[in-house]
Amino acid sequence: MIKFKKDRNLLCFIILIVTAFSYPALAQGQVKKKKFNKTQYEMLKRCSDKKDMTEWTQWREKNKDVEIWLKGAWLNNANLQGVELGKANLQGANLWDAKLQGAELWKAKLQGAMLWGAKLQGADLGNANLQGAKLWDAKLQGVKLNNAKLQGADLRGADLARAVFEVRPKSLPNLPEMALANNLSLLTYIDSPHALVELRKGFKKAGLRKQEREITYAIKRSGFKNAMLEGSLGAKIKGKLGWFFFDLTCKWGMSPQRPLLIFAALIFICSIFYLNELVIDVSKENKDGIWKIWIPERVRDDLGRDVVVQDVSGNKVCKQLITSDHVPLKIYWTGLHFSILSAFHIGWRDLNAGGWIYKIIPHEYRLAASGRARIISCIQSLISVYLLALSILTYFGRPFESY
Repeated sequence: MIKFKKDRNLLCFIILIVTAFSYPALAQGQVKKKKFNKTQYEMLKRCSDKKDMTEWTQWREKNKDVEIWLKGAWLNNANLQGVELGKANLQGANLWDAKLQGAELWKAKLQGAMLWGAKLQGADLGNANLQGAKLWDAKLQGVKLNNAKLQGADLRGADLARAVFEVRPKSLPNLPEMALANNLSLLTYIDSPHALVELRKGFKKAGLRKQEREITYAIKRSGFKNAMLEGSLGAKIKGKLGWFFFDLTCKWGMSPQRPLLIFAALIFICSIFYLNELVIDVSKENKDGIWKIWIPERVRDDLGRDVVVQDVSGNKVCKQLITSDHVPLKIYWTGLHFSILSAFHIGWRDLNAGGWIYKIIPHEYRLAASGRARIISCIQSLISVYLLALSILTYFGRPFESY
């Protein structure tokens, strides 16, 4: 009981001391509740109307320690390009269609701010608090979001091309709205891809495969670009190879259909070369080109008597060199036909796509090449196998998911 009284007396003494020291400040109005700063607001409005931030910049240089308090300010359509608003309190501010290109908004408090259609290209939002902010259709190209907080932010329709997306861990914006943002594939990072990896996991969990692929492309593209800037020869070679084999062909899995388009284009390109090989001078002694090899067990044995030779098994084989004295239309078709067969020369023994295509042709012969045409056919087959495999893997799997 005595100890309790002593503790109570000590507590009362501490309260009296604190009250005694704080009372003069309260009496003189030195402790005030922070409120909207009308002077700062009017200065910004003047600069916006004049489209000249000189007055504000000079004032900020002289008053670097003064806090900017513009909570709930109406600055819609304001022209504030390059404005310095570091650490400013802009909670709930109305900044619809405001021009904030290149603005310094590091550590700014923008919780619940209305930034619909705001132009923030190249703005610095490092360590800014954008929780619950509305950024519909905002122009965020090249904006810096290093260590920013975006929980609950709405970015539907926002343009995120070249935006540095390195927000704080577990502070992603609303994923359903983020999925509706533009140019997700052009997001970048400089130091760490942690935020992009976290965003990709969120899209994957939500079943948003298209957006997941876009973020994978953003991670890979940005990573190889950063590696190229390192300057080492090994990094540059790796970057060039990655660009050629994976970026150019399928955009790191973002476009599974692109290898198929390249595959189809390659068929027509190679058919032009084969057509050139078909139009040869038949008077030459060394004749190379595309040949008809008649099937020994064919039904029409009256066909294919131009040249008869023996194959490695000792069987008699009839072959015929296709030349320009044949029907022109058939020459064009033969070049395309051989290109298709070369592209689909995939499989092993009876499980061969090219063999199946042979069987749907009404003629009882197969096509074979010699000389340059044979080399091109081999190269086309290898590239075609790679493109088809890449398309299947990227469509059904996630070969580039690992960082």
